[in-house]
Amino acid sequence: MGESIEDRKEANSEDHNTYVKPSRYQFGIVRLAPDSNWSIKVRDQYGKGQHWALQASATPFSPKSGRRLRGHLTYVDATGSERPLTAQSASVAVTLVNHQITSDDEVVDIVADWQAPTKQHHRGRGLFLDVYGDAVQDDYAGEIQWLLTDAPSTI
Repeated sequence: MGESIEDRKEANSEDHNTYVKPSRYQFGIVRLAPDSNWSIKVRDQYGKGQHWALQASATPFSPKSGRRLRGHLTYVDATGSERPLTAQSASVAVTLVNHQITSDDEVVDIVADWQAPTKQHHRGRGLFLDVYGDAVQDDYAGEIQWLLTDAPSTI
């Protein structure tokens, strides 16, 4: 994420001052956090010691006009690693949770420790919409696909 400004100098003949006037603004990515009312929970009754994984992928965001949003959904994990859920025109499956069951009847709150970016944790944690500065204002829609698998711990 960054920003740049191309400048040009202009002289004012009346007061003989030279000043810098931006000729073009270009801003980097803006990270948007979801509403705080998200609730994604997995209730598992397979039994202690079993494993499961939750993956997500997303379609690119498009308006009715057909022009895609210059941006993408990104998942940020507990280590700060960022993984996009969309890659150009295709969706990419990203593992959000790889869990070993600790009881016979367990509910896991997937979003419990998701947080918006802060000064201390500038990337945040969870699912975010990263939008480029040159994105066009419109009403966009996309779809998130969730995949819950009964899987070994090596995912």
